[in-house]
Amino acid sequence: MHLVLGITIVLMAILFYIGFMLLFEDKHRSKESVAVDNAFKRVIKRHRLSISDVDVVGSSIIALDKKTGKLVLVVYKNGVTWEKCFSLNQLLFCQIVNVQDKISLCIKSIKLELTFSNDSRVISFVFFDEKTDNLSDLPSRVKKSKYWKRKIQYQISCNQLEPLLC
Repeated sequence: MHLVLGITIVLMAILFYIGFMLLFEDKHRSKESVAVDNAFKRVIKRHRLSISDVDVVGSSIIALDKKTGKLVLVVYKNGVTWEKCFSLNQLLFCQIVNVQDKISLCIKSIKLELTFSNDSRVISFVFFDEKTDNLSDLPSRVKKSKYWKRKIQYQISCNQLEPLLC
């Protein structure tokens, strides 16, 4: 009888702990998502964008406005929201960079790197980071990174061909 009561108390304590952690995690995530959503709305309003494609990647957003040829990046990290809107006309090229562990060859991170013609620095957008993301998200993040690379490269080539078509 005491054993059953003891096991019941332990199970109740574990369930209470799990419920508390899930509740706390939901509040934390909603704070991130609210910050990212608000930043995204500000960028759209400030630059008068008409977003044609958007993806949420963890606590980040990547979006494209085909009409104006603008790329939007919003990233929330360590309580700070970073937002940028780039003209694809200024983009020289983009590439996917996979960082692998040298011993296990497991993917540690996947980044989309953007290089601009008027600036020597490289802007990175992280699709996957083993430190913050679940390994189960890796296959979908690989697909998303490839999708966005193709989309951006297509838009760059369309922008370069446009003057020839006029």
